[in-house]
Amino acid sequence: MAASKTKSVKELTSSNSVDQSISYNFESFACLWLDQSINTTKDNLETQKELRQVINHLRTFDDMDKCEEYIRQITKEKVVLIVSGASGRELVPRLHDLP
Repeated sequence: MAASKTKSVKELTSSNSVDQSISYNFESFACLWLDQSINTTKDNLETQKELRQVINHLRTFDDMDKCEEYIRQITKEKVVLIVSGASGRELVPRLHDLP
């Protein structure tokens, strides 16, 4: 599996953390997870821990606008987006025009 290098990135953090923005992905895809309770439920925290064991580049967001901003700045990676419910119904159409 390709390596991922990170500078000052907290392992379990929300999109509110400035430290999370400094991350380099050397895989061909990025796994992004948008959930308003991403860092507040035990189940979500455990799922993040398990995903990080198999996915080097997992980014979590609790803010839809910050997630969209991050996706729009991606130029070379493919994105796997985990999102559900109302957030999915709102965000996916906003991203539909991306190449």
